[in-house]
Amino acid sequence: MVNKGDLILLGLEGRDGDGNVFDSTSGEVAKRLHGKEGPLLLSYGFDRIIPGLFEAIGKMGKGEEKSVSLGPDKAFGRRKKELVKIMSLAEFRKYRVNPEPGLTIHVDTDKGRTYGTVKSVSNGRVMVDFNHPFAGQQVDYKIMLVDVFEKQEDRVRAICEDSGVAEGWELKDGVLKLRFKELKGNEDETRKALLLISLKSRVPGLAKIDIGKGEEKTAARTKQQAAGGKPAVPAPQKDAGSGKRGKPKTGN
Repeated sequence: MVNKGDLILLGLEGRDGDGNVFDSTSGEVAKRLHGKEGPLLLSYGFDRIIPGLFEAIGKMGKGEEKSVSLGPDKAFGRRKKELVKIMSLAEFRKYRVNPEPGLTIHVDTDKGRTYGTVKSVSNGRVMVDFNHPFAGQQVDYKIMLVDVFEKQEDRVRAICEDSGVAEGWELKDGVLKLRFKELKGNEDETRKALLLISLKSRVPGLAKIDIGKGEEKTAARTKQQAAGGKPAVPAPQKDAGSGKRGKPKTGN
């Protein structure tokens, strides 16, 4: 059985009501959604996943496979009319966004980022649906609990291997000596920073991290930073009708 706080490796495939694969940890879908193929590394109970998968995983053991059919309440929620918004075309043009039906946009509000799909454009108005694309639908998942990491050393190893930026590490008495690969570019620096946040938030009892340029001490605020990450498995959208409306942007 999986317990809250366990670090798990999860393989999955999600299909909509027509049998189309919309999420996976293998193939082109995995590369497009998750940036790479292979099981997802998740902190059970902390990383956001849809309710039905959370319940199913909690009853599984290492190496177990399971198929689940999830209705709207256990998947991506029910459709809400109030999440279909009419926005000004001028607002899009102001930020050099050319809205077309099917375009995915995001809007930053005081409650976080919300994603929407442009449904129509006419008479200077843009209709945007902020419901999740699979809201109101039943979806089917095949999931496999590939591994569960409980020991401190196993957690460090799993996180470092998943990051793709760690060259080597040594753990002794709660002190982690970490070596990064020789990488260049802002994106790689971001990945290094995310690795440090992940280690601090997912490895209990880690006193400090030595990266060769000074020591990084663990702190409670790093957990708050990590909590703002993108969910590995899509979760229900926040209510786009609340909070201040930000500028529309394209992207996932």
